[in-house]
Amino acid sequence: MPEKVSSSYTIKKATQKKLKVTNGYKKAVKASKFKKKAKSYTFKVSGVKDKAKVTYQRSSKKIVVKKGKITLAKGIKKGTYRVTVKVAATKNYKATTKTIKIKVK
Repeated sequence: MPEKVSSSYTIKKATQKKLKVTNGYKKAVKASKFKKKAKSYTFKVSGVKDKAKVTYQRSSKKIVVKKGKITLAKGIKKGTYRVTVKVAATKNYKATTKTIKIKVK
């Protein structure tokens, strides 16, 4: 009678290397542009693997990120703001984060 042989493998999770965050807010804009109304810019995260959940954390309540747009609120003050993009871990990939800076002069 033949013997059964079993083995087990541990596969390490890969990193999400090609995560790319693009936004329409390229250059610093003067705070005076936001005195009367808010402005929205395009915002896209690409390179996410395995349909991982993407969440956003902002450094100010004056910034809103949803549905492919980043909105800077009316009356936002001068300064550097950050939006951190968090991609959750999946079965095959590790969690990762990427931070973008938004400058208002």
